Amino acid sequence: MGTGLLLMAGCAGTVYTSGGAGYYAYDYYPDWDVYYYPNDRVYYWYDGGHWRSGHRVPGHYRLDVHHREQLQLHSRQPWMEHRPERPEFQEHYRGDRR
Repeated sequence: MGTGLLLMAGCAGTVYTSGGAGYYAYDYYPDWDVYYYPNDRVYYWYDGGHWRSGHRVPGHYRLDVHHREQLQLHSRQPWMEHRPERPEFQEHYRGDRR
């Protein structure tokens, strides 16, 4: 399987608004720093110094739905708001940290 494409553009989809601010709903897998955008069925992950995307993650990623967080981000580009030091996710990390 390929490693995906270098991601330069954001994804399109439903924007949830609250008081004028738009939010994009993602599932986040803190074990591997993977974002999933269900509207487009696209995953985003960090690999080889670049954020990549695809309809599947590489085979060595083992995403656990029990360690999934639902996030509402301001950006259509989840890597722009990526913060691996978030304390609520510290106990989950297995992937490499950035």
